Amino acid sequence: MVAMPIDGCLRRLSRALEDDELNVFYQPQVDSSGLLQGLEALVRWHHPEDGLLVPDQFLPCAESSDVISEIGDWVLRTACAQLGPWQSAGYRPLRLGVNLASRHLSQPDLVSQVEQALAAGGLSAGWLDLELPETLTRRAIEKIFGSLHELAALGVGLSIDDFGTGQLSLSDIRRIPLDNLKVDRSLVCNVAGDPNSAALAGATIAMAHETGLNVVAEGVENADQHAILLGNDCDGMQGYLFGRPAPAYEIEDLLSGEKYLSGEPDRSLVQAAGV
Repeated sequence: MVAMPIDGCLRRLSRALEDDELNVFYQPQVDSSGLLQGLEALVRWHHPEDGLLVPDQFLPCAESSDVISEIGDWVLRTACAQLGPWQSAGYRPLRLGVNLASRHLSQPDLVSQVEQALAAGGLSAGWLDLELPETLTRRAIEKIFGSLHELAALGVGLSIDDFGTGQLSLSDIRRIPLDNLKVDRSLVCNVAGDPNSAALAGATIAMAHETGLNVVAEGVENADQHAILLGNDCDGMQGYLFGRPAPAYEIEDLLSGEKYLSGEPDRSLVQAAGV
């Protein structure tokens, strides 16, 4: 995508919402046995000139204005509207992860947006996980503290995304009613080749467990990483080893397989890991 001034980028993104150029892809998340347990909703932009764009190519521009909140709300509503029919069709019940930007989290009607999206999709709150950016500051947490507790009271799961890339420590996040800690790919990529990286990942998992949090490792790409994370009692994983982000029709093909309806782990997802 050719760089453009912020104002022009924001206008183009607003038009993309109006013209239905955005789409939601879903990336599988598996538990320690290899069983599909959830999907993370990830936005894509079908740009008419530049083709399919991933979030890093356009969301930084949106984060400077309320356009990021509009996109976040659209992804939330679209993903909930997709998961509801999948569950009604009898596919394996899955948790849905949706990323929310700091600016979106501070919206005064955030709880209402979440309630409306759940109701429209026919989902109970327990199937939704909102993923909070690890770049949240302590000051930002203070501003959204009330909303986070309201969401937790509804039954919505809360996760810290990309842990290890920002300034928040485990002591900082103890104040948030979290359920999950998602370890950033930067802490995962070298666990198989660097003992220090493996030790750091293991310590992070252990400390998170001590605070009652489940741990999901992001960016798992090979069997060696998978084995080391399993050895450190990591609760869940996602990454190219288990599946790339895919459009809804491909995920539906995956869900319709008897391996999911039977409740057995999908061996194809973890075949390289030898599970």
